[in-house]
Amino acid sequence: MHLPKWKRVISWKWIFKGKEDIIGVEAPRSNARLIAQGFTQVEGIDYNEIFSLIVKCCSIRILLSIINQFDLELEQMDVKTTFQHGDIEETICMQQWKVFLKGRTGFAC
Repeated sequence: MHLPKWKRVISWKWIFKGKEDIIGVEAPRSNARLIAQGFTQVEGIDYNEIFSLIVKCCSIRILLSIINQFDLELEQMDVKTTFQHGDIEETICMQQWKVFLKGRTGFAC
């Protein structure tokens, strides 16, 4: 899309993380994530509201109750809910990968 003159572009970067020496897994695993560098945004210009998705205490209590009821042990718990179900109303423009531009400027995705 053509980038509006009043709109700022958010840059991005790839995060690569390897997980080695996992018991029961033959080959090391690796994760790749494309993240937006939202720290370049300015409140009131690029966004108007701040929202932090968190786990409700009752969800954690239910899980701990089930663990207690069945006499289980909990060593670690991760809750991954970051932007799974969130709808965004604003248009966010991210910087395109340089390979896609090939001499064209003023575009964003």
